[in-house]
Amino acid sequence: MLQSVEQVLMSKVFVAAVLALFLVPAAVWAEAPPAGFALQSDVDHVWTITAAVLVFFMQIGFLLLEAGSVRSKNSVNVAQKNLMDFVVSTVAFGAIGYTLMFGTSQAGWFGWSSELALFGSAGDWSLTFFVFQLMFCGTAATIMSGAVAERMTINGYLVAAVLIAVVIYPVAGHWVWGGLLNGTDTQLLASIGFVDFAGSTVVHSVGAWSALAIVIIIGPRIGKFDDDGKPRRMHAHSPILATAGVLILWLGWIGFNGGSALSGTAAFAQIIVNTVIAGGAGGFAALVLGRFTDGLFRPATSINGILGGLVAVTAGADLISPQNAFLIGMLGAVVVHFASWLLESVLRLDDPLGAIPVHGFAGTFGTIAVALFAPIDSLPAETRHGQLGIQLTGIGLVFAWAFGVTFAVMKTIDVVLKGLPDGGNGLRVPELFEREGLNRHEHDAPMGSDVLQAAMADLVRNPSATAPRIELDPGDEAYETSVLFNRIIDTIEDTRNEEESRYQRNKARQMKVEAEVSEVVKACSVGDFGKRLPVEGLDGFLLELCHGINELCQVTETAVTSVAESMAAVSQGNLSKRIDGDFRGHLGQVQTAVNGTLDQLSELLDDVQTSVEAAKRGNFALQISLDGRAGFFERLCTGINALCDISERGLSELYSVLEEVGDGDLTVSMSDAYEGRFADIAQAVTRMTRGISDMMDEVQETATEVSQKALDIATTAARVKSGSTEQVEALSDSEILLASFTQSATVVAKEATEADVLCKTACVRAEEGQSVSEKLQEQFKEIQATTAEIGLALEQIEAIALQTTLISLNASVEAARGSGGSNAGFKVVAQEVRDLANRSGAAAADIRAKTETVNSAVANGGKLVSHAASALSAIHQAMSESSEMVAGLSAAGAEQIQKTAALKNQIEIISDRAIQNLALARDSADLSSGLEDGSAHTIEQLGRFKRPSVLGQRAA
Repeated sequence: MLQSVEQVLMSKVFVAAVLALFLVPAAVWAEAPPAGFALQSDVDHVWTITAAVLVFFMQIGFLLLEAGSVRSKNSVNVAQKNLMDFVVSTVAFGAIGYTLMFGTSQAGWFGWSSELALFGSAGDWSLTFFVFQLMFCGTAATIMSGAVAERMTINGYLVAAVLIAVVIYPVAGHWVWGGLLNGTDTQLLASIGFVDFAGSTVVHSVGAWSALAIVIIIGPRIGKFDDDGKPRRMHAHSPILATAGVLILWLGWIGFNGGSALSGTAAFAQIIVNTVIAGGAGGFAALVLGRFTDGLFRPATSINGILGGLVAVTAGADLISPQNAFLIGMLGAVVVHFASWLLESVLRLDDPLGAIPVHGFAGTFGTIAVALFAPIDSLPAETRHGQLGIQLTGIGLVFAWAFGVTFAVMKTIDVVLKGLPDGGNGLRVPELFEREGLNRHEHDAPMGSDVLQAAMADLVRNPSATAPRIELDPGDEAYETSVLFNRIIDTIEDTRNEEESRYQRNKARQMKVEAEVSEVVKACSVGDFGKRLPVEGLDGFLLELCHGINELCQVTETAVTSVAESMAAVSQGNLSKRIDGDFRGHLGQVQTAVNGTLDQLSELLDDVQTSVEAAKRGNFALQISLDGRAGFFERLCTGINALCDISERGLSELYSVLEEVGDGDLTVSMSDAYEGRFADIAQAVTRMTRGISDMMDEVQETATEVSQKALDIATTAARVKSGSTEQVEALSDSEILLASFTQSATVVAKEATEADVLCKTACVRAEEGQSVSEKLQEQFKEIQATTAEIGLALEQIEAIALQTTLISLNASVEAARGSGGSNAGFKVVAQEVRDLANRSGAAAADIRAKTETVNSAVANGGKLVSHAASALSAIHQAMSESSEMVAGLSAAGAEQIQKTAALKNQIEIISDRAIQNLALARDSADLSSGLEDGSAHTIEQLGRFKRPSVLGQRAA
C-alpha cells in the first residue's frame, strides 16, 4: 500500500495518453500525404525485415545482459522492464512517433502525415520500414533500463519509455533521418550535412542522455558510495547471462547496421564487416586495458568494451574502411573505460551497467569519428574541419533535446509524486523495497535467496524477537537452503531455553555470595581488612571470586600494617625503616613509592648537609644533584642550589668588580639580576664607580681645556711668527722691486718720447700712400670703361659674322636649286662668304676672351687698390691714436716715479714694526709650549682609568 497513490496516478496518466492517441478525430491529423515513396524491390523487403528480426533479437540480448549484471533480487524487475519498454514503444511509436519521425517535414523540426498516424501506412515499403524503425525505437528506450536499474519504480520507467518513443526519439530521428521514407531533404540536421548512418547519436546517445537525466533525478543505489564518496563495486549475480547477452547483441548488430542500408544488395557487406571488426577491436582493447588497470579480466570490462566498439562504428559503418573500423572500435572501448571512471569517481553518478558511457560517450565519439576517418570525398562538407563542426553541432543539439526534455518532464513528475499524500519517494522505490529487492515488492516473484534474505533481515532488525521461519516450498530453488535455515532457528531456540534454566539455578547461589561479599567490602571501606569469606560448598567462578577477595584482604592488611610501622619510624626521625614483603599491583606500587620516598629523603638530607657544611667554609660552588627528584624534593634542592649559586655568583662578581676598579677600569659594574642585599650591594658598587668616573671626567675636561687653550695660543703665535717673517721678507722684496720699477719707468718714459716721434712720421707716410691709391682707383675705372666699349664693338662684329653666315647659306641654297655654270659661281661665293664669317666669328670670340681677361684683371686690381687705400687709412688712424697713447704713457711714467719714492719711505716704516712683532710671537710660542706639556702630562695620568662614555653616563 506504500505506493498505491503513485501506482493509481501513473496508471491513469498512461491510459489517458494511449486513449488520446486513438480518440483524437482524424480531421485533426489530416494533412496532405507524402509526395511519394521510393520504390523498393522484393529483395529489399526481405533483407530489411530480416535485419529487423535481428534487431528485435537484440532486445533479448539487452534483457540477458541487464538481468545478469544486477543482483539476483532485482533480476526479474530488470527483465520485465526490458519486456515492457518494447511493449509501450510499439504502441506509442506506432500510434504517433512514426509519423512525427517520417511524415512530411514541418520546417525541418518534425514530420507529420495522416496516413502514417495510428499504425497507418502509405504502401508496402512504409510497412517494412515501420517494422525496422520500431526495433530502433525499442533499442533507444531499453538503453535506459540498465542505467536506472535496482532503484526506479516500474511505473515511472514506463512513463519515461513512452516519452522516448512518442516524442524524444521521433523528433531527434526526424532531424537526421526524416527524409529516408519519402526522399525529402529539408530536415534540420540532414540539410546541413550531419552524418549518422545507423544511429550512434540518433539511437544510442538519445537513450543514454535520457537515462542520464533520470539517473541524476533518482540518485545512486544505497551503498554504492562510501562516506568519502568513493564508489563501491556491486557484483553481478550472473556474469554468464550477461556474457550471453552481449554475444546476442553482437549478432543483432549485424542487422542493426547492415539493415540501415535499406537495400538487399552487396552494399551492406562492408557495413557488416566493419561492424564485426569494431566489436572485436573494442573487446580486445578492453581486455588489455582492464588487465593493465585492474590486474585481472573482469567480465563487465570486456562486455562494455565490445559494446563501446559496436556503438562507435555505427555512425560511419557505411563509409569507413575495415582498418579504420578497427581503430574506431578500439578507441570506442577506451572512451567507455575513462567515461565510466568519470561518471563514478568524479561526478558520483550510479550507472549499474555503464549504459551512459557505452551508448552516450562512445556514441558521441563514433559520430565525431565520421569526420576524422571517413574519406573526404564522401563527407558532405568536403573538408574534415567543416564536417567536424557539423557533427559537433548535431551532437550538441540532440543532447540538449534528449537530456533537457527528459529532465524537465521526469523531474516534474518526481516533484509532483513526492508532494502527494503517501506519494512515496517519487520515481524511486522505497528504501525497504530497494534493500529487499524489486522482484518481491514490484512483481511478487522472489527468486533464489530472496526469501532467505528477507527472513535474515527481519532477524537482524529485531534479534530479541522469536526467530522467524521460512515457509517451505518444495518447488522453490532455495528449498534446501530454507530447510537448513529453519533447523538453525530451532537450534537457537533450544539453546535459549537451556541457558534460561541454568541461569535460574545459579541465580540463588549468586545472591548469597553477593551478600557475603557486600559485608566484607563494607568492612574494608572502614579500614577493617580482617574479615574473610567462607568458601565451603562453592565451585567455579564463585569459588575463585571468594578466594580472590580473601587474598586481597590479607595482602591489603599486611601492606597497611607495614606502611603504618614505616611512617611511625619516620615520625621519630628514623629513615631506615622500609616496607618489607613481596607486594604486587597497586600495593606493590605503594611499597615501591614509600620505600623510594624514604630512600630519596635520606639521600636528599645527606646532600643538603654536605652542601651546608661546604657553604660554612665559604665554598658555594657545591651543587645538589636533581636526578630522580621531583615535587617538593626537586623544589628544595633547586632552592638550595639557587641560594649557593646566587651567593657564589654575587661574591665572585663583587670581587671581580673591585679588582678591575683597582686596575683603573671604572666602566665595570655588577649586573641587575640580584634581589635583596645583593641588589643593594650591586647598586652601591655602581654608584661608587660612577662617582669616581664623574670626578675623573671633570678633571680630564679641565686638563683638556687647558691643553686646548695652550694649543690655540701656540697656533696663534706660530701664525703671527710666520706672518711677521713673511712680512719682513715681502718688504725686503718690495724694496728691490721698487728700485727696479723706478729704473724701468725712467727707461719707458724715454722710449715713449721716441715712439711718439716715430708714430707722427708713420702717419705722414700713410697719408701719402692713401693719396696714390685713390689716383690708381680712378685709372682702373677708365680702363674698365674702355673694355666695355670694346665689348660693344665685338657684339657688332659677331652680328656681322652671323649675317654673313646666313648669306652663305642662301647662296648655297640657290646653288642647289639651279644648274650649270652660274650655280658653280654661287657655290664658290657662298663658300668664301662662309669662310669669312667663320674667321670673323673666331677672331671676335678670341678678342672677347682676351677682353674678359683684361676686365677680370682690372677688376681684381681695383679691388686690391681699394683694399690698400682702406689699409693705409686704418694705419693713419692707428698711428694717430698710438701717438696720443704714447704721450699719455710718458706723462704717467713721470708721475709713477714720484709715487714710487713715497711708497719706499712707507715700506721702511712697516719693516721696522714687523721685526718687533716677530720677536713678540717667539715669546708667545715658548709660553704655550710650557702649558701644553703640563696639560698633556695630566691627561696621560687620567688616561690609565677606563671610564664609561658621556652617552653611557647620561643613559645611566
